[in-house]
Amino acid sequence: MAGYLTASLKAYISGIILITEMTGSFTNLLSIGIVSLTAYMVAEVFHSRPVYEVLLERFLHGKKAVGKSGADKVIFEIPI
Repeated sequence: MAGYLTASLKAYISGIILITEMTGSFTNLLSIGIVSLTAYMVAEVFHSRPVYEVLLERFLHGKKAVGKSGADKVIFEIPI
């Protein structure tokens, strides 16, 4: 899980810290570090991009397309 998180987010330290907090112990810290480092290096070799950067680009690209069409936005307020 640490390797998948590190490779998809390209955040080496965050992956180690999150998984260590989830397990609640430091017994596997070395193995988590090795797995995270390996996953990060493999992601670098294949030139993968962080998930959040890709999502941001898609979001911004979608906003530009909607803004150019000139469509009016309609807001509904429904009390619950």
